[in-house]
Parts: sequence; C-alpha cells; structure tokens
Amino acid sequence: MGVPRPKCPAPATVLEMKITRIVIPNFQQFREFDLSLTDPTTGEPLDRVCFIGRNGTGKTTLLRLVFDLLGGVVNRPSQFLRERGLRGDLGVSGLVSEESGARPGDHQVLVALKVLTNFRPFWVCSTRRGEIVLCGESIEGDDWNRVEVFRHRISGLEEKGLTEQLSWTATGGALFMIAPPDGTTLITQGKALPDTNLNNALRLFKEFPVFHEVSVEHIAPFWNVLIYHLKKREEDWQTFLQQRENRQKSVQEAEEEFARNHPEILVELAELWNTILAAAGLEFDYESAKKPVQLSENLEAFVRVASSGQPINYNALSTGIRNFIFRIGHIYSLYFGRQIKRGVLLLDEPENSLYPDFLYDLMSVYWRIICNTQFFTATHSPIIAAQFRPEERVILDFDDAAYVVPHRGVTPIGDDPNDMLNKDFEVRSLYGKEGIENWERFLQLRREIPAVTDPQQKQHLIQEYMRIGNAYNFAPDAIS
Repeated sequence: MGVPRPKCPAPATVLEMKITRIVIPNFQQFREFDLSLTDPTTGEPLDRVCFIGRNGTGKTTLLRLVFDLLGGVVNRPSQFLRERGLRGDLGVSGLVSEESGARPGDHQVLVALKVLTNFRPFWVCSTRRGEIVLCGESIEGDDWNRVEVFRHRISGLEEKGLTEQLSWTATGGALFMIAPPDGTTLITQGKALPDTNLNNALRLFKEFPVFHEVSVEHIAPFWNVLIYHLKKREEDWQTFLQQRENRQKSVQEAEEEFARNHPEILVELAELWNTILAAAGLEFDYESAKKPVQLSENLEAFVRVASSGQPINYNALSTGIRNFIFRIGHIYSLYFGRQIKRGVLLLDEPENSLYPDFLYDLMSVYWRIICNTQFFTATHSPIIAAQFRPEERVILDFDDAAYVVPHRGVTPIGDDPNDMLNKDFEVRSLYGKEGIENWERFLQLRREIPAVTDPQQKQHLIQEYMRIGNAYNFAPDAIS
C-alpha cells in the first residue's frame, strides 16, 4: 500500500525508552510470570512484540498493564521526585513508608516493568496498595513479596537527567497510545460526524496530550487533532509570509515552497485512506471538506462514492472499514508534522472485522506511519502473527496449574499461516467436524479399496475416494 510516511527525527536526537522485561509475581492468571522483551541473539530491546494465545491467556491484560503502569509513572515524574524528596537514592526509601495501619502484603509487587532509557535501566513496580514505585536497575534476590527488597542506590542518576528521561511531554516529542479492539459502536448516535468543534480543537495549542486512546468510542479527539493540524498550517502560513526572505516572492512561488514543506493533513489522510477505500469503490473527499471558522463549527469531511461523488455517512460504512480507517487515521494524525522522539503503541486485535486477504499487508501500514515507537500488538490471526519474526512473537499458554506461561515463536517470518496455526498457535487440526469425518472416511477407503473384488463396487468406492480427496485437497493416491 502507498502510505505517506511521517517525518522522523535523526537517531541522535531520539530519547530512548523501551520496555525490556515484564515480571508478574502473582496477579490474576499470572504467577511467577517472567518475560524478556529483548532479542535473544543481540540482547537489544525488541521494537516489535506480538502476543498470541488462547482466549483468557492475558493478551489484552498485558497491553493494559503496560499502559496503566508505564503511563502512571512517565506522566508525573516531577511529582514523584518532588513529593518524595528524592535525591540520589531512587529506591523505595522515601517512596513507600510503613504507615500506621498498613496490612501485611500491602507492599507486595503485582507487576514490574524493566525500562531502558538512554542512560541506564530501572524498574517500575505497582504494589497491592495501589502505589507506583520506581526501583533501581538491580534487584536483590528473587523475592517479589515486598518492594523493600528492591532498595538500591542509583548514584547520580538524577543529575544525568532522570526527570527528562521519565517526563514525557508532547513538546518533547513523546507519544503513548493504546488502541483497544473496536466493536460496532457508531461515531455518535444520530449524527454524521464526530461531536466536536473548533473551540475544542484550539485547546490543543495550549496542551497537546501525550496519552491517547484510539478507538471509535474516542473519535472526537481524532477530529480535534485534524482541526488542530488545519489551524496549525494556517498559522504556519502567516509566519512564513512574514519572513523577510519570502516577502518579495510571488504568491505562486510562496505557495509552492510552503506546500513542499507543509503538506496538508487532509490530502495526506486521503492518500492513506484511499488505499483502503478504493477496493470498495470509495474515496475520501478532501476537496469538498468544509473547514471550521467559527468556534462552534465542526470539520465537515466525508467519504464519497468514487464513481458518482455521492457522500457516504461514516456510520453507513462496514464495521471493519469504519473502525480501521478511524484507527489508522487517528494514529497517523498523531505523528503528522511532529517530531516524535519516543513512543509506545499498544494495538489490540488489529484484524477485527477485516477480510483475511486485507491482513497480509496490515502491519506494514502501521509500521510505515510510526517512528521511534515500541510497537505491541495482540492477535488471534496467524496472518498477522506471520508478519513478525519468531523472536518477536510471544506465545501465551496455560501450564498444568492453569497459570500463564510465555514462550517464543518458531515459524519464520512470512511463513504459510497454516504452518503458523500448527506450530505457534498449536492448533492440532485445521479441519472442522465434517472435515475430520471425511478424512477418516478417506483413510478407510484407502485401506478397503485394494481388497474389494467386485469391479462395480470397487469403481463406486474409487469414485467416492477421489471425490473426497479432490474436495478436501487430500491428494488421493492412485488405487486399483
């Protein structure tokens, strides 16, 4: 698919922050769960991770835990440092106190993430009391029962820029997103467009969020970002015209030069969406879009029938197409025109309601529009999983005690999805009940036919054998 790519900053300016390990001592269906998110050959953090496994093995839970835990600490590091009075000792000393009335087990660790920054790794832990605790890179012992065992001095880490490392701000190029699986929710009941206006979008000029939930249930923020980009371009155009070197240029020269360096979001979005909509004979009508002027006005931009130009209500689109274009469009808009230096994208069930043939290039669409972002997804689709390297695939399964255990994938990237089903998804049979019954009948006929002496009966059985073999692609052997 031809997908417009965002501008990524140079690697030297990237503020790295990647999750390298998840430990869950005892929480829900996880016990002594320990998952490394590094390449087993190089030891480097994985940029892409794909969770697969049966229903109930915790794929969505893991995505939510990462979002809630890491989001809780990177969204307010200055508060952590200020309220706890931390200096060089960034352990539980000062973070967790033995308050009166504390019950045994209050400080038990539920989930711990090991995070790598540009400087050094550290741990983010959540306790049963509901606290988020920052811990040193070393863990004393394997006892996760109390966070006191993590006390470890990190000398000079604050002086090296700990606050900068943990403080994610939009102006600093940080972006953190979670995209839950969408259902059949309409954009806004009874309305053709997301329910927002110019006044809401202009607030993004004062504070652009770092954390975003990308879903049809949260479609208004997407529309706000589109309006923001439209108004930001108008502001940039006025600034461009006021620059001394541009004052003597003709209007055409100025417009052409400005357009080269400041693409319009709706034009780029059309290029992205039309690769998806074209198969259904549709296109995004950016040319007829009505941009808001008054504070109470909304952006009016619709999909239309390519042959007739007839506008289509977004709610009239199929569930799969509607959910996907808004999800991919929202994510793209968050990168558009911005220098994202570090990010996390947690994408749950990207295959929902989409035709299987469409899934083969789906991950490449996401990877082209994100940059400097650690990408996590959870899927039930072998087609999606086959787009990851085996070391990037984390297979979740239950042990004999019904607790979740992880292991890595085995099939190579791009392998036949049927092999993926057999080996990584561990589906023991690809046939339904009728298919299995016909396979057993097929084998029975293969054994019986050579022993039949009646020519008419043998011919009848051979015809049945060939019919089953051809219908189910069992590759029947020649039998006489």
